[in-house]
Amino acid sequence: MILGLLLLWLAGPRVVSEYYLAVGDSAYDLTGLGAPMARRSLERARRSREAALAVLETGEAAKQLGHILLRDALERPWRDPERSALLETAVERLRQGLARDPADLFAWYHLALAEWWRGRLRDAARALAMSYRTGPHHPPIASDRGRLALALWPRLAPPARERAVREICLALPRNREVFERFAERNARIEILEEIANSPTCRSPAATKATAWPR
Repeated sequence: MILGLLLLWLAGPRVVSEYYLAVGDSAYDLTGLGAPMARRSLERARRSREAALAVLETGEAAKQLGHILLRDALERPWRDPERSALLETAVERLRQGLARDPADLFAWYHLALAEWWRGRLRDAARALAMSYRTGPHHPPIASDRGRLALALWPRLAPPARERAVREICLALPRNREVFERFAERNARIEILEEIANSPTCRSPAATKATAWPR
């Protein structure tokens, strides 16, 4: 009897926290899409994660809230006074979540992206290296992660560069124009050409990687 009550007491906060997460799941799922999000969807996703964390601190909820705050910041105009604060809070939440649950290539990528937009390039490069280390080859974010790698190229350590090259080579056949436009805007065209002409990109595995999504 006592054990049952103890288990129920321990399970209580988690059940409530999961309920709050479920309330905002449909809105949170939209953060993974490329199209702009409606303000009400962002707010619904944010409120549900904040409510869940108020009941029980979990790594997953903290990382999701960090992602929501990052998405909110990036959809605001440059001069929006809340943009900088949103990025800072996004970084805090992502780091809190990763401290509890570090095996998450998406959260490390989101942290790298947030730090890049804050101008903290060294921290961005370290987070991106962890994203590659956690998940070296992942088609859904290959193009986005590869472009961020190009932007941070001078600050990436050799192991991260090697992983980035392999993924960029696999993503290039279906995303060459996207990479080229980004490289031109960020003065990385020579680096992209060097990668494209490398033995890694000329391997049969890379040249046949046309099934990768854009």
